Amino acid sequence: MDGTPLFQCVTTLFMAQVYGVELSIMSLLLIIFTVVAATLRKPTIPGVGVIILTTVLQSAEIPIDGLIIIIKGIDCILGMFITAVIVIDDLTAFVVFDKFM
Repeated sequence: MDGTPLFQCVTTLFMAQVYGVELSIMSLLLIIFTVVAATLRKPTIPGVGVIILTTVLQSAEIPIDGLIIIIKGIDCILGMFITAVIVIDDLTAFVVFDKFM
């Protein structure tokens, strides 16, 4: 798992604040559970995080009108950084395992 669940939880909270939606403790727990469950086996297709985020926003009853305008614009750039972190993480793990195996 990468930083996608954290990104989606923060984005959901941001969208809730933008639209003035009050989230209860149960709503927050539902958001966390939905995000973690949805991203455990997400396909590695660029932009699939926005599709999962749409599902999470709808389950929390947050409007998805501004999603494309606000989030999709930065998702491509953020995806590049996430990919770079994943590659560096994997390469570091390979070097460590190679050294000790």
